[in-house]
Amino acid sequence: MTTFSTNLSQITSAALADRQADLRAALRQTLAQVNALVRDIQTPACSPDDLLAFQRRARRARHRIQTLA
Repeated sequence: MTTFSTNLSQITSAALADRQADLRAALRQTLAQVNALVRDIQTPACSPDDLLAFQRRARRARHRIQTLA
């Protein structure tokens, strides 16, 4: 039984590590998108079309962050 428990523990740890790595990669990507949005906001001239595009990108980034949480 000890071998089974040890194997199960190792498998679980490996699966959790893989999931954690996936989440970190997704979070890095999302943070890069958020940083790009912030740069866009700081651009002095912004047309109405640019603002609508920004809002769409912000909603997508927000949704992505919520699904990762």
